[in-house]
Amino acid sequence: MKITPELDDSKTLICYNKDDIGIFVYAESRERFLSLLYEQIAMLWQEYARVPDAKLSKEAQDLKKALKATFEEI
Repeated sequence: MKITPELDDSKTLICYNKDDIGIFVYAESRERFLSLLYEQIAMLWQEYARVPDAKLSKEAQDLKKALKATFEEI
């Protein structure tokens, strides 16, 4: 997945939104941005991609499918 963050309107925050897989990251530094991005991906994978479909709502199942289409667990 290619990530192209942008600066917010005030040019103080590095921002990245990927609605289809639930990623919303905003940070003041590159290091913090990457840390938050990795944390968010790990959380989404744990809470959606690794959960059986029967325990997920329709919307959560759609998110799970999008995550699995974007990432591969190794």
